[in-house]
Amino acid sequence: MTWTKQQNDAINAKGCALLVSAAAGSGKTSVLVAKLVKLLCDPQSNVRSDNMIIVTFTRDAAAQMKTKLSEKLEEEYERITAADEIDAALADHISDQISLLSAARISTIHSFCFRLIKENAGEAGVDPGFSPIDAEDESVIVSKAFEDVLEEYFSEEPEKMEKLMTMFLPREKNSEKLVSLLSDLRKSFLALPFPKIREQEIISFYESTPDKNDGLIYSSYLRFKKEQLEKAAQISDRAIEYLFCNKIDAGKQYDSLMKALTEENLSIKNAVEQVVIDGSPEIIFNKVTFKKFVVNGGDEDSGSALLKKMRDKYREICEDHADTVEMSKTPKQTTAKYGYSEENIRNDYAVHAEICKILFEILDREAEVERAMKLEKNVLGFSDSEQIACELLCRCENGVITKTRLAKELSERFSLIMVDEFQDTTKIQELIFKMLSDGGSAHCPGSNFFAVGDLKQSIYRFRSAEPTLFKNNLKSSVPYTEGCTVPANVLLNKNFRSSQNIVDFVNEIFCALMSEKFGGVDYGEDDMLIHGASDDADVPQVTVIDVDVKNYDGRSI
Repeated sequence: MTWTKQQNDAINAKGCALLVSAAAGSGKTSVLVAKLVKLLCDPQSNVRSDNMIIVTFTRDAAAQMKTKLSEKLEEEYERITAADEIDAALADHISDQISLLSAARISTIHSFCFRLIKENAGEAGVDPGFSPIDAEDESVIVSKAFEDVLEEYFSEEPEKMEKLMTMFLPREKNSEKLVSLLSDLRKSFLALPFPKIREQEIISFYESTPDKNDGLIYSSYLRFKKEQLEKAAQISDRAIEYLFCNKIDAGKQYDSLMKALTEENLSIKNAVEQVVIDGSPEIIFNKVTFKKFVVNGGDEDSGSALLKKMRDKYREICEDHADTVEMSKTPKQTTAKYGYSEENIRNDYAVHAEICKILFEILDREAEVERAMKLEKNVLGFSDSEQIACELLCRCENGVITKTRLAKELSERFSLIMVDEFQDTTKIQELIFKMLSDGGSAHCPGSNFFAVGDLKQSIYRFRSAEPTLFKNNLKSSVPYTEGCTVPANVLLNKNFRSSQNIVDFVNEIFCALMSEKFGGVDYGEDDMLIHGASDDADVPQVTVIDVDVKNYDGRSI
């Protein structure tokens, strides 16, 4: 097979941590397998099938990787033994690698962590006979734990629960959504290394005296407010567009409704324009006014009801994020006012400190109940596996993360740490990989670390994945050159799967849509796909269909 220069660099690079940004259709899997085969077939590389860690995102991907690697090693063995002059030593070496492949650690991150825990059960403080449970089974335990804990708190700590409900769910009368909120918070914290330390850091921050000269505090607040107002403005735009496209349904109300929506739209956009994120300690900007809004007729699924829902939604956003909301009877209207001062910051700090203490207290109590339930069943979940593995591999003292004795032993034992789909890694997973790498630290991967990812293909943020980890590692690395000893990167942007028409279409759409704010990456020259397919005969044509919005019923074409 003929490789491109970039593919060759990824395959042959050694002596440094390597980050590979591999676009769709760039031959990523073939490159990974080729690199592994090269290392395993080289007696000088010190890489053996049983002393490497290969982490894939799914079990199927792990199984496929092991199968492809086995096939390629068999092919290489047959090639060596079929030669006129057989290199017996090399043939024996490859044969040994094939035999050891059954012991290779090619798995998901959770399978790796479970195995690490079983091998070090005594140090981890768990029963080595524990059974792993999947996400669905774990969610049942977590839901029951939260149910028990909230019942306890509503009964014994009603004031604390009232504060939480007022803060997060002022319009709700039951606690169902609070369970969802707390479950999401639990998930986010368990995706971090040392979550208890993080809890204390957050509380300490809000209990401190805010620095009035710290412009970051003001700019962060204003940026958040502006984002919410922009979101409200977008919904307002859609409401106006919907009314315009369905004006016949509005009948005699059309003019009055359009006037009300247009005035509110202008009011919101004026407020957005007034938000200047410059860190000024005294900020007073515009207000948004909502007058009486009545839509006649129609059931819940009617156009009138949908219009009212959109209007209610953007009004709710504006009022929820206002600093004051004033109501008047003459004329009948509500005014959401926005402003911020040093006093506001001090008050916010105090409120945040109190709320965070309550939240973390409940999370810690839930963790106790959850742990007891799992201990009774002798099971561990995915998040447990990561937290325990992290504790086995590193310590955090006074904000400094260091390797444990076990981590040092493992980083010397394993000659290669390879991670696929690195764009969907969490912070705790990234730290585990770095602790396992040779010479790695919390801030920098070791020289035997190899990771592949693509920011454009990140799809697991709902599982607390952080694509910025891959992006930051890329930014802190240098373009790979032979002999490089610092973290380096290789860009695989040539697409061998699609026709020129498809590549051009994707680049045009992504250039228009993707940005740092939307998609997490500016789709620039380094990110654009390059056509690499050799045969463009009988390629499909891309057709863009212009839908008649007025008559479009929302169904697929």
